Amino acid sequence: MKTPLASALFFVNHIQSLLADSPSQQLLEIAKYLNLIVIQLTLMQSFVDDMLDLRMIKDGVFTLVEEAFDVN
Repeated sequence: MKTPLASALFFVNHIQSLLADSPSQQLLEIAKYLNLIVIQLTLMQSFVDDMLDLRMIKDGVFTLVEEAFDVN
């Protein structure tokens, strides 16, 4: 799941960079929708990463350790 998300983000970002060179109204509209796609893919990627982290905790791949730390 992570690889397809990363690939989609890469290609959409690449298309956005190509569109940045052409300021026509139609291209600006396309860029707006591509930006929405990037935002949603980024949120989905973050969700998948969180689920994978939770799965690793559940499977005992790594453990959480409670300890004091200095915020500064």
